[in-house]
Amino acid sequence: MPVLQLQGPPALSSFRQEKLVAQLREIVPEISEVSARFTHFAELSKELAADELDVLAALLSYGPQMPDVAEGGFRITVLPRVGTISPWSS
Repeated sequence: MPVLQLQGPPALSSFRQEKLVAQLREIVPEISEVSARFTHFAELSKELAADELDVLAALLSYGPQMPDVAEGGFRITVLPRVGTISPWSS
């Protein structure tokens, strides 16, 4: 089954983001920026048509928009443990 990955809104407020950067700089002074965003995974039984994909994207468009992250650095993806069922899973 195909799995679709859609980017969501920011996971941190500006306040939390600034606080996290300050805490991380105490450990690694070279850190200049941190960002976090929600990511949605949809396990599909078939490929979606363009109009179906538009509906799914609209349903998952909420909250403030997040600008694209600058190139460089690295990405860490945090997922729920295996067996965790999200209210969105149905």
